[in-house]
Amino acid sequence: MSTISKTMAFSTKERGCEIRFSSKGKFYHMYTDGNSNHILFCSNEDFIYIMNLIGICSCHFKSVHIYTFAIMNNHLHFILECDQDNAEEMFAMLRSCLQRYYIRNGRCVNLSNFKCEFVHIDNLNTLRNEIAYVNRNGYVVRPDCTPFSYPWGAGILFFNPLSGLIPSSRFNELSTHAKRKICHSHNVSFDSDNLRVYDGIILPSSFCKISEAEEMYAAVSALTYKQYNIKHPQLLPAKEKIEVAKRMHYEFNASNRQIKSILRLEISIVDELFPKQ
Repeated sequence: MSTISKTMAFSTKERGCEIRFSSKGKFYHMYTDGNSNHILFCSNEDFIYIMNLIGICSCHFKSVHIYTFAIMNNHLHFILECDQDNAEEMFAMLRSCLQRYYIRNGRCVNLSNFKCEFVHIDNLNTLRNEIAYVNRNGYVVRPDCTPFSYPWGAGILFFNPLSGLIPSSRFNELSTHAKRKICHSHNVSFDSDNLRVYDGIILPSSFCKISEAEEMYAAVSALTYKQYNIKHPQLLPAKEKIEVAKRMHYEFNASNRQIKSILRLEISIVDELFPKQ
């Protein structure tokens, strides 16, 4: 847990979450209908392939931000922030690659009913419930797992406090042979700068974790709204900016550069307030 989270009151954290939600685009729960499909993923190899395929597809659609996902043996669940058209294009690529995978392996799998459907998520509470629902799917199917240990989805990394201990490597650091083995393709020249590999499984490059900078901005915005009824910290009067700068420095452990950026103060003023040791 970051220093910011430790020092914020619950109401401040909640306001920060609301600000983050309202500043983003549209959220969707994208899923396929398990009742309309036969078993799609029969073995660990199948699950590993679809896991990696999701990571590859995410590299081709940078505007589709994946918050979490889960893979069942006959259907998929995603929580996305994006335009629906872009999500449909990403799914079409995923479906096409999956069909080729079955053909290469000599399997006749009918994907005519493998189609994506969408539920629009219009408020923060619904987003939380949908994320919990998706991450809980694996646990329901396999009671021997928890939402943090079901291997075929993002739940194992999403809220898992031990996720930082899971060994990983940058996709671009792998040999060409290793990349081709993971991707089941000779074409591995896509944009994969942010792609990471966990034990042979790709984590989607657009997988969204809240950054320290984003958390800091949300915390300060919540503070200024609560204390001064002003939504954007940079709109505060000069005197109030100095007051907030002091709270950022002493309570949130913000750097001088963060204070300058969020409050739009001259760096000389910030450095004079908080001289570097």
